[in-house]
Amino acid sequence: MSKAQSLFLPARFLLLVVFLAITGCGWFSKNDPKGAADTFLGLLGKGNTSAAYDSASFAFQAQQSVQGFEVVVKELGLLDFKSISWTRSVIKNNEAKLDVEILTKADAKLAMEISLIKESGSWKIYTLRTQSAGTEVPVENRFTLVGKSAAFNQVFKQSLPADRQIRELVRETLIKFNAAIQKKNFDDFYQYISFAWQTQLSQKRLERAFQGFIDTGIDIGAPQAADLIFNEPPIINNDGLLVVTGYYKMPPYHVVFSLMYTYELPKWKLYGIDVNCLK
Repeated sequence: MSKAQSLFLPARFLLLVVFLAITGCGWFSKNDPKGAADTFLGLLGKGNTSAAYDSASFAFQAQQSVQGFEVVVKELGLLDFKSISWTRSVIKNNEAKLDVEILTKADAKLAMEISLIKESGSWKIYTLRTQSAGTEVPVENRFTLVGKSAAFNQVFKQSLPADRQIRELVRETLIKFNAAIQKKNFDDFYQYISFAWQTQLSQKRLERAFQGFIDTGIDIGAPQAADLIFNEPPIINNDGLLVVTGYYKMPPYHVVFSLMYTYELPKWKLYGIDVNCLK
């Protein structure tokens, strides 16, 4: 089995990541989502916000800068908290949702829903939802810029595109991504991604994220729309992002993808990408 670097980008990507970073061409390893969440919260508890941010998924990072992340963390009282108590755990395939109650330094109780995804073979933070005024369950995502501006709000008015349109969109994205890898130049691909993602991600960082693909010379080809197999029906998630996951065969690889799109007039634009090549 050959192995290359991979990533999920709004992939932070988002973000993010991802949905969020691109992962390498290799098999997913098995690890514990609760352990990953414990590590993330442990870093926050020690005041190491930068390390916590870096440990999250690319999709998560793509939805806000590290500076914005630090501001929200401090406002919620997640630094130097006293204790955490896990109340629920649901794991399904490469996604997990955990409920936790955090006792802050000010003796306030904060209920939070943590969702994680598999990225680069490891469980990583995807979203953090907290209670908002008048709610008993965590529904508010303060760790994202999506839906918080007039431009982003357009996405919530969009209905799910037809299957044919989604397939053509995914095919276009994968072809452009592969072209960037083959040219070893991401100028065109960076212009292709959404403006929302560009505000969170520099072109240099985008290129560094895909350096493993470039160094290994991976060629994922140009799939036909009909060759794309979706693991689950595409959805528009709670953040208004179009999420599509699936795979296709491009010998000698089995190419697995997870893509996120945000709506920017007049069309859906890439906001996250995760690609794995299994041989």
